[in-house]
Amino acid sequence: PIDVAYDDLISGYNQEGEAYINVLQPEQSYLYKQITGQTEPMMPTSSSESGPLNDYEISTILKWIEQGAPNN
Repeated sequence: PIDVAYDDLISGYNQEGEAYINVLQPEQSYLYKQITGQTEPMMPTSSSESGPLNDYEISTILKWIEQGAPNN
């Protein structure tokens, strides 16, 4: 199940055809756009228990994408 979720994230696209993860242009990754509020809905939503991600969490995810989004 975790490998399936990872595989879906790495090879998946949203309904508009944007890659969830784009290792060649990390800031164009749909996931990155969602966590930075560039798309709706923002993820995680402001109504979620944890609220939006902080700058450190966002930079960590961007770095992970830049490194090729390894399954670690």
